[in-house]
Amino acid sequence: MKQTQVWAFVIGVALFVGGIEGATPEVKNPAPLSILREGYLFAGGKIATVDGRRVMSGQIYAEFQIPSRQKYSYPIVMIHGGGQSGTNFTQTPDGREGWAQYFLRNGYGVYIVDQVGRGKAAYQSDLYGPMTRVEVDGIEQRFTASERYNLWPQAHLHTQWPGKGEPGDPIFDQFYASQMPGIRDFALVQSLNRDAILALLQKIGPAILLTHSQSGPFGWLVADARPDLVKAILAVEPNGPPFFDLQTVGAPNWFHYGLKQRPWGITAVPLNYSPPVEAASDLATMEQEQSDGPELQSVGYRKRRLGNYRISRRSPYWC
Repeated sequence: MKQTQVWAFVIGVALFVGGIEGATPEVKNPAPLSILREGYLFAGGKIATVDGRRVMSGQIYAEFQIPSRQKYSYPIVMIHGGGQSGTNFTQTPDGREGWAQYFLRNGYGVYIVDQVGRGKAAYQSDLYGPMTRVEVDGIEQRFTASERYNLWPQAHLHTQWPGKGEPGDPIFDQFYASQMPGIRDFALVQSLNRDAILALLQKIGPAILLTHSQSGPFGWLVADARPDLVKAILAVEPNGPPFFDLQTVGAPNWFHYGLKQRPWGITAVPLNYSPPVEAASDLATMEQEQSDGPELQSVGYRKRRLGNYRISRRSPYWC
């Protein structure tokens, strides 16, 4: 049977949003959106018994808008990254429209997801385990003021955050107020969201997946499981690098190895490879000895040879 081909586009841009009073509004007044219908749905939830109580877990929340003049058959399902909820795509911290409105204005139906255990998809601590923490220092270092911390070779080039990027600045406070904890277990969060997104696509039909950062692996896993339901993937700064986390330590060495969070290369849970791979340990890696250019740091992944593997044609990403 012929498999549906999935194309991946990696966009090196991120949007961040928040939701409290005080942020500077956008000066321009965009034209009103013309919406044919809107609503919400949950997908993927299952009833489980925990300590004698029956609860639902594993569900995602998705709200949708369909434009009056829909130009394209396949909607875009937008899946936020770590520390975020679906508001990531609906407005910027300084009051500008988000990607949801952009794609709506261009004729796409849009589904905005809250991940399992995040936002409007309730957290079940008895089933999901410990939560991540969202700290001010990490937000400044990684997102809003990385040029002041110089934790990687090109951090000093950061110029795109509006405002001072520190607590007390209304735009920073707007963004930080939108942050929320999520499931800490890397493999669990990927498997739960893979299954929930598949359940969503089974309800709404084939779609384009737009993933961001921490949710990047979700797209690979969903396309690998059901390529017929995924028409394209827009991977915005997808979670990585392959295999190992890298910890930023600053000049001159910049990075050191962290946990092996992606033992399957680009995911924490199994993917289909060709030739077949029985275990993640079948995948070997090798070290790049020299960086690709100035202000780039070569770290490598231990001195081991890379096996002759690629992800199967069910999923088009090479490892």
